[in-house]
Amino acid sequence: MRASWIICLLALGIAGTAMAQDGPRDPFGVMDQSGDNKVSREEFLNRMASMFHDLDKDNDRVLRGGENFPVYDSKGAPMAPRDVTVDEFVQASGQAFNMADQNADGFLTRDEAGAN
Repeated sequence: MRASWIICLLALGIAGTAMAQDGPRDPFGVMDQSGDNKVSREEFLNRMASMFHDLDKDNDRVLRGGENFPVYDSKGAPMAPRDVTVDEFVQASGQAFNMADQNADGFLTRDEAGAN
């Protein structure tokens, strides 16, 4: 799915830092709710659901227009974002987790998340 890499970038740092209301925070630490220095699939998906809710200002379960996040092609050129439903967002989030979980153990380490 085309949106997977976008979701991965959001989850692993860009939006987590930008959305923190009390200043920059460690996005990995925000996702690591258990404090065990690794992010489970459940922790990751919970953070992504929260992020979707934060972005979906009109609560219609679709990110569109100004709710959506910037999208760039592989060369870094801006692209027009398309509407993204909550189901697509959740599916892409799961795919992004699988892509980042290099050893397929069901957890993301800081190295796998690129959070070092």
